[in-house]
Amino acid sequence: MVTISFDLDGVLMRNPFRDGIFPQVTRALAPAFGGSEAMAMEALTEEYRRRLAASREAAASGPPAGSLAAWAYDWTDIIAAVAGRHGVPGVPEEPVEATVERLARAGTAISFMHATVPAALAALRRDGHQLVVTTNGLWAYQRPVLEALGILDAFQRFGAPDLTGWAKPDARAFTWVEGGQSRRPFVHVGDDLLYDVAAARAAGIRAVWVIPPRLSRFELLARRPPWERPEVLDGMPEWHTEVAAIADRRPAADRWLLPYALPDAAVLHVGEVPEVLARWESQGASEEKAGHRAGAAGRQAARWKEDTLPIPELGEALVRWFEGAKRALPWRDRPDPYRVMVSEFMLQQTQVQTVVPYFERFVQRFPTLQALAEAPLESVLEVWQGLGYYRRARYLHQAARTIVQRYGGRVPDDPLVLETLPGVGPYMARAIASIAYGRPEPAIDTNASRVLSRVLMVWDPPGPGSMRRLGAWARGMVPEGRAADFTQGLMELGSRICRPAPECGPCPIRRFCAAWAYRLQEELPAKRRGPAPSPVVRVAAVAAFDSAGRLLLVERPPDGLLGGLWALPAVELQPGEEWEAGARRAMQQAGLEGALGTAVAEGRHVFSHRIWEMRAFRVQARGRGLPPRNGGAARAAEERPDYAPPLATRWVGPGELERVPMGQAFRRLVRALVPAGRTAQEQVAP
Repeated sequence: MVTISFDLDGVLMRNPFRDGIFPQVTRALAPAFGGSEAMAMEALTEEYRRRLAASREAAASGPPAGSLAAWAYDWTDIIAAVAGRHGVPGVPEEPVEATVERLARAGTAISFMHATVPAALAALRRDGHQLVVTTNGLWAYQRPVLEALGILDAFQRFGAPDLTGWAKPDARAFTWVEGGQSRRPFVHVGDDLLYDVAAARAAGIRAVWVIPPRLSRFELLARRPPWERPEVLDGMPEWHTEVAAIADRRPAADRWLLPYALPDAAVLHVGEVPEVLARWESQGASEEKAGHRAGAAGRQAARWKEDTLPIPELGEALVRWFEGAKRALPWRDRPDPYRVMVSEFMLQQTQVQTVVPYFERFVQRFPTLQALAEAPLESVLEVWQGLGYYRRARYLHQAARTIVQRYGGRVPDDPLVLETLPGVGPYMARAIASIAYGRPEPAIDTNASRVLSRVLMVWDPPGPGSMRRLGAWARGMVPEGRAADFTQGLMELGSRICRPAPECGPCPIRRFCAAWAYRLQEELPAKRRGPAPSPVVRVAAVAAFDSAGRLLLVERPPDGLLGGLWALPAVELQPGEEWEAGARRAMQQAGLEGALGTAVAEGRHVFSHRIWEMRAFRVQARGRGLPPRNGGAARAAEERPDYAPPLATRWVGPGELERVPMGQAFRRLVRALVPAGRTAQEQVAP
């Protein structure tokens, strides 16, 4: 067992000064500074620095009076001094400690610095370590926040200027007398390079630095274990800039500490501290001290596999919110596995409000998995049309048939088995398993990823690796027996509150959110390199009518764009190919014979990966209701070795067109060609 000392502000917790106390005070002082709250804050900061310098100079010349260290951090007195100097009476309105206590009880301006804080403290206690506090903030300001966050009882001893009379970097701030002997911690964890890291190391205490976000987002740090990061830091210009900036903000009397500023370990968040302690204990302090700087650059640079900590308190807060905030959705009313599966297929790349009417119509037409499996694909596509991304419908139909054939009509509950179904990936498999069966396998979609990236302050760009990492953390957040509500709550929070432009005020898990604690919620998740502009592709189509006014449609190949849907015969033009030449090629591929007319309709359709500029040309087919001639197809195959005839063709009358499954790109062209109410004779009129 060892004793571990923690700084508080910026390490374990965020105090209410920035969001509660300082805005209130600077508004009251602003009239004395020409209405400028910024100038009022500058005056407060200058008074704080003046007191800090006086306190440090006194400490350097001899033991200060017991109250001098606390005087430098007494914000009630600092504010009153600035207000009195500038003739502003009644500021502050109440002692700062009273304001802190009120804001802490309200919980609106405080938070953990990282979601792992309570879990890390609990893990260290379970391992038998003694936890103590060494802070320069007055204990009157710190205690109410620790109490409100529920971590006060984790500590056995508290050191603060108003309790001990000493402040960091003085070595006496770290020591205490126990059993007649002077004691000090084995390690100190802090975020200030001078007053935490350097002061502790100068006093013979090992130091763990909590890396600020401006450095923690560097991958070369994140991928190394904490005990190797000091070597990496020492080679980074950004770290040396950080040290210089800290030195500029501190009194000159403290700059002797700068040679001690390189930490013994550096963590991205407090959740990494238990692993650091475990390593140091297993190797022994003397061995580690000799070896940890011996060439981290020469070690293999594979990414360090972090140890995730369970954070059930976060999951419980999320589930409580979801119980009262969840939207009434038809697949939630009766979340049987089939309905959950249908909803998940539909919700891919489509908003909830768009899906609802399609879902209701779909399950009314196909109320059971068996009914869906027995239905022809054309019926499925007909009900799906308008929802877009038709490949989803084909995969859903194939998945239903596979489940009937292989699993007796029961949707599997194992995510790995679900992933073998057509169209089911890791996200959907876990969504079905958790929502339908309560398996503790959270589904990480874009919304959930955004929430977790902010909560955990993960700077990995979006991608499979990031999803796996966030999923590993999320599994430790699921409350016992509440997997379905946790998964849906995470999605709901991301779609309604933790949006790309977040509304953090009503967030139920804000107190756990590292991005909110550091005010970086607008910067996370990390931005992926923007996609290349969607190419614009010209598409020539032909509108072939027979003498009865029926329109020729072809079924598109199942594996291509709009696969399995009906469409006008069409081709994508080659570079430099003329529109009319493309239209004749479309006729040839369809086996059509007739005279190519003028362009009669134009359209534009935006897909996720390309843009179609479309133009349809009229063709008057020869004969009445004749299918494309085999000879035409044969000639096309002869002239184009890559030619593949359409799966099927059909002549469709005006009254049937709206019932034929067809993508919106062609639907709009057809509606322009055949407006509702036109007669068969009008379709063929020149």
